[in-house]
Amino acid sequence: MRNKSFFKKMLLSCIATLIVPIITFILLYFQAYHTFTEQILISNRNTLNQFFELIDMTLKEMRDVEITVSRQGICREYAIDASNGQMNFTYKVQEIIELLQKECDEKYSDFFIYYPNNGRVISGYNGSLAIEDYYTIFYEKYDCPDKFNAIIECQKKKPTLFAIPCNEKESLVCLAMRKTFLEKPQKDYIVVQVINPEYMSKIMNGSFLPQSGSFVLFDKDKNCLQSTNEFWEYHLNDYEGTELPYETKVGDTTYLMQVKEGASVNGYYAYATSSDYFETVLGNMRFICSVGSVACILVSIAIAYYYAKRTYSPFENMLRKLEEQKLLKYDSSETSELDFFAKILDEESNEKNRLYRKNKAADIDQYLLALLEGNLDGIEAKENNSALRGIVFSTNQFQVALIYINRCQKKYKELQGFIIKNIFEELCNRKNRGYVVRMATDKYAVLVNVCEDRNHGEYGDIWIEGKKFIEEHFGMIASVAIGEVHEGIEGIYESVTEADKTMEYRYLFGEGSIICYDRIKDREFSYPFMAESRLFKMIISYMKETVPNKDAEQFVSDIMDMYGINKEASLETIECFKYELLDGINKAIMYSNDIIENRKEMVEVLFSQQSLEKFREELILLLELLHKKEQESAKREDICTITRKYIIDNYKNSYLSVAMIGEEMKLSSPYLSRLFKEKYGISITEYISRVRVDKAKEDLKNTSKSIKQIAEENGFLSSTVFISTFKRYEGITPGSYKKNII
Repeated sequence: MRNKSFFKKMLLSCIATLIVPIITFILLYFQAYHTFTEQILISNRNTLNQFFELIDMTLKEMRDVEITVSRQGICREYAIDASNGQMNFTYKVQEIIELLQKECDEKYSDFFIYYPNNGRVISGYNGSLAIEDYYTIFYEKYDCPDKFNAIIECQKKKPTLFAIPCNEKESLVCLAMRKTFLEKPQKDYIVVQVINPEYMSKIMNGSFLPQSGSFVLFDKDKNCLQSTNEFWEYHLNDYEGTELPYETKVGDTTYLMQVKEGASVNGYYAYATSSDYFETVLGNMRFICSVGSVACILVSIAIAYYYAKRTYSPFENMLRKLEEQKLLKYDSSETSELDFFAKILDEESNEKNRLYRKNKAADIDQYLLALLEGNLDGIEAKENNSALRGIVFSTNQFQVALIYINRCQKKYKELQGFIIKNIFEELCNRKNRGYVVRMATDKYAVLVNVCEDRNHGEYGDIWIEGKKFIEEHFGMIASVAIGEVHEGIEGIYESVTEADKTMEYRYLFGEGSIICYDRIKDREFSYPFMAESRLFKMIISYMKETVPNKDAEQFVSDIMDMYGINKEASLETIECFKYELLDGINKAIMYSNDIIENRKEMVEVLFSQQSLEKFREELILLLELLHKKEQESAKREDICTITRKYIIDNYKNSYLSVAMIGEEMKLSSPYLSRLFKEKYGISITEYISRVRVDKAKEDLKNTSKSIKQIAEENGFLSSTVFISTFKRYEGITPGSYKKNII
């Protein structure tokens, strides 16, 4: 393994690295599988709650109507007369029929009262008949005497669900209750509402309810009353009183069943999802993940091979050059490339050490540093003194360039100085003479002895060629700052000072740029100071535009143009711009309707960028985020305002509910309820009731309308509901409230 080719090692390492993302991918898959399953269960639970809210609200309204009818005095009077054997009270029968007809609408296919004492049925739809005739005429076609008798013999004081079978997949759902007189049980009578099958089917198959599963309605004995699928023969034996999902078998199909007990009537509501649905959804996800994994592995191997080969190319070039220069043959069977390089470097090091000892080269760098720093005390800056150190100056003209390594691959960090020194000294020596000295960890100075008979512009090729070479072969991104040409040893320090000042403009020109002193030496500070910052107002205006006239990139360009921020600006101008921009952004964030939790980190990231281009990119991202947050906040405000107005305009509609408003606004009920509660501190249902009560109070004060009329005109289902709601909010009944006003 020791002598294995560097290329093979690199390729194997890249492929081995794939193990980590693959394991991560597998773990994420199982986590996603588990999360997806939980999301389906949560979705089913939400669907059941929607179904429960819809059905229970409908049955509650019917129950209220049934209770209201059962308490009417005329119904009680007829029961008393029937128990006393009186039969000929035709006007009372007619009044009861009219009472029932008043409450009849498309929800019911029949609405009747059965009086056991005289065996008569009084119906809002079908008149008055003896029970035997009534059954024969209207229900014998369903062949359901036992079910019909169970309804008319109902002993429950609370409205209870029953079913009359029509065919194999349909039944009439009935709501029945017994009005009792404890002092004289013989006066009891039974009120029955038979729900219209089309109306029940419309509710069960509502277009706004998800239909990936089946909705089922059960009676108090857990028998199926109504279903959107194959549950007609199913009995709720497995239900143990919990809302947690459980598996159950219906025919040959396994279902995941979730059940909820009725709040308004004796009955149960259920939502069942076939296990085949789970397997289909999860199977699709499993297939996509499998195909993605295989594709990811193949692409990763291809990329690993490409970059391994590309990274290996400089080594191949260096091997060929070393073989030519050193007259050595590289044998891959005996040694690896790195061992071969180490051997060459050892030989070079020994040779250099001998050369340094021979020419006293140990103090060359110190001498050059003294020249670059202008520290001429203690050294004789004469040509013969330089020559004694192995330094030869053929002319009296000097130019200094500073090289700053912005990014360097870690494996070249130790070789960095060696690479920079050899490459740039070789390029300088083509023109005349040049020396490279390390000034700091990633900063190097190149001292060029300029020929008097050459055009100074010719030396620009040195920096372009050297920078390109180290970038392509070693991955080093270098910035180069070049001072002007000066005469004499004293001029070296002046050129260093110019190059150092020029290097500061890396922020403006960006990483990897080549900057000459003559490009920045005549720049003057100029900045449009204003009594009041325009930046803040411009940023706020951009945030509040629903559809901005300009995108963020164009907006930033306009701002920078207005303040003169470009490659011709001075560093002082840019600093002033950054300080004013910082103040404007902070004010805009504080002004925003939405709280941005990590605003401090975002601002710090923006102002820590090392180049103007990176600063500009981060500023664009930040402004886009501020605009998005402001628009989301404004949208939530609009939704709540529109919801409130819709309630005020439609409070008289007795069927007004969260579901109706959500459907009207194309929003889910939970999402709409949460926004409204966060905005006003009250639920939508409570707000609807509050508005109705307030409007009813005005009618009680200013009109002589009856309680029942006021209840109907203000959206209450009945006067009973109105009285209970009014008392809950005001502490007294509507009648007492009106008396107090009078």
